[in-house]
Amino acid sequence: MDLLDKVLALACDAHSGEKDASGHPEILHPLRVMSRLQVEDGIDDPVTLAAAALHDCVEDGYTTYSNISAVLYGEDQQEIDDVVYLVELLCHRKMKDHTLGPQEGEETYTQYLDRLSQDERAVRIKLADLADNIRRPHPDKLRGIIQSRYRPAEAKLRGKLNDFHSTSNSAIPVGTDGGDIA
Repeated sequence: MDLLDKVLALACDAHSGEKDASGHPEILHPLRVMSRLQVEDGIDDPVTLAAAALHDCVEDGYTTYSNISAVLYGEDQQEIDDVVYLVELLCHRKMKDHTLGPQEGEETYTQYLDRLSQDERAVRIKLADLADNIRRPHPDKLRGIIQSRYRPAEAKLRGKLNDFHSTSNSAIPVGTDGGDIA
């Protein structure tokens, strides 16, 4: 098995039996995120695609960073380290009690976005994640979150993506659908 085969098996196992807010199998979300990166953004880097497939697994409590490393054992160690690093960046250290503010090891959503913004691959994965979260059907109670949190996050990360490209002297404008425009 290669890296992506192992990651897909882990993601399927981790999300087994889980349903999203609309009652659909939860595994479809990370698969759509991964597919969006590959098909729409033209990303073929196995590390980025692997992290996309696993982006919710640790945050949602389905697996651990050490388990990811163990499952990927035998693959290139740098690739394993990079996958775990990206999944760590993409894992929001949510606050347990919002009235207290962030406690040790916790962060606000803005702090989370700032932290993941240090790596272009994480930004691209999060943009694909947000695009999928915005487009999939949601119960009415979640629509406010989409407008108040996801749309501003998407705009912030698009700006950050453009910053990555302007600092490399190859500015690539980012389209409104999250993909690059020619």
